[in-house]
Amino acid sequence: MPLVVDMDKEKGIILRYLIAFLPFIFYNQIFWFLKYITFHLLNFVFGIFNTVTSNFDQGTMIIGTQKIALIEPCIAVSAFILLFLLNITTLDVKPKDRLFSFLLSFGILFAFNILRIIFLYSIIGFDFFDAIHLIVWYGLSTIVVVLDWIWMTKRFKIGTIPVVSDFAYLLYALKHDIKKEQARKKKFREEMNY
Repeated sequence: MPLVVDMDKEKGIILRYLIAFLPFIFYNQIFWFLKYITFHLLNFVFGIFNTVTSNFDQGTMIIGTQKIALIEPCIAVSAFILLFLLNITTLDVKPKDRLFSFLLSFGILFAFNILRIIFLYSIIGFDFFDAIHLIVWYGLSTIVVVLDWIWMTKRFKIGTIPVVSDFAYLLYALKHDIKKEQARKKKFREEMNY
């Protein structure tokens, strides 16, 4: 069954890609927000079991005798932005489903990130800390983002591929418009010959 070219869909694609630039424009604000909620939640959780001295501006916490620093990679801004981009660059998702899936994905990734930081704190001082930190950060974080996205596609019955489906649709629409224009010109020429 051929696709139907829909100007509203084309406008929607353009709007979604304009929105896709927002995280890069407001990166510092996103980082600050994520740092704020991560820092204060961890401060609360660690404070249940230990004495915590914290400095939000420096991003540091002294938990008992251990000091941790919540630097930019700890906050996982890039992972959150990746989830946002996967969400916003997917064709044929209802706005309500898009918002709900993003909020759900955000919650899953946020919870994972909090648990990851708590786990890493629990192994500070072990000889293999650096290796585990890298494995957990690069390997496990990537797997969580991918699995989260796969689960979202199944949960919300998303049958399109981010970016690829948009460009395939736009190519089809462009081809359709060109053929339509060629047919119009041919018809005009034929009418002029009579």
